[in-house]
Amino acid sequence: MRHAKADLSIRTALLEARYVWGEQALFTDLRRRFESDIVRNTAAQFVEAKLAERDARHQRVGDSRYQLEPNVKEGKGGLRDLHTLFWIAKYIYRIDDVGKLVDLGVLSAEESRRFERAQTFLWTVRCHLHYIAGRAEERLTFDLQTEIGQLMAIPTTPARAGSSAS
Repeated sequence: MRHAKADLSIRTALLEARYVWGEQALFTDLRRRFESDIVRNTAAQFVEAKLAERDARHQRVGDSRYQLEPNVKEGKGGLRDLHTLFWIAKYIYRIDDVGKLVDLGVLSAEESRRFERAQTFLWTVRCHLHYIAGRAEERLTFDLQTEIGQLMAIPTTPARAGSSAS
């Protein structure tokens, strides 16, 4: 708990903690202490820190959502941005599912569906990238765009023609 107070990464990891196996009472105590010792009355601080972290990440990988070879994990509009939005909502509203934000009136049903579709799309692109590259690869480079588009059955149109790295 001491480290979670000082380190945003540790705090976020504890926010995402899930019981998998072991002593359930110990996990329940961890969640209770995290809520009472870390989360309570610190939402504004967490949001500010997460947004600053996001801004620094965007500066590092390119501060535009219109990259020709986007980083699907760290880039603007990528998976980490969706994660950041979810972590902020989870911290503030104590939810474990984006869909619950609809019940709370924070998102409309359509906004929740769009969030889920965007997340599924980005995860799918990222999985294809890793598989084709044979390693962890986050950039959707020109040489992979057409192949991944075909794998995902994205139709080619004049406005969406494949790029070449020639």
